[in-house]
Amino acid sequence: MGWQQRTENGKFFVSTVDTFDRGWETMVFPAREDGTVIDYIDLACRRYADAEAAKAGHLEMVAEFQP
Repeated sequence: MGWQQRTENGKFFVSTVDTFDRGWETMVFPAREDGTVIDYIDLACRRYADAEAAKAGHLEMVAEFQP
């Protein structure tokens, strides 16, 4: 379970998932304009205690990386 979203300009891919070992985590990856991820080395990462905080954090991270 989680959320994946490309930014409006397609230059970033934001992924939030419930990992098996660290709990909820949002990561941002560089992407081409068509939204394809270029590199899976994250540009930013945040962890959360629960799904509610993760969803809010996901939306904040998307807003941060908008043009």
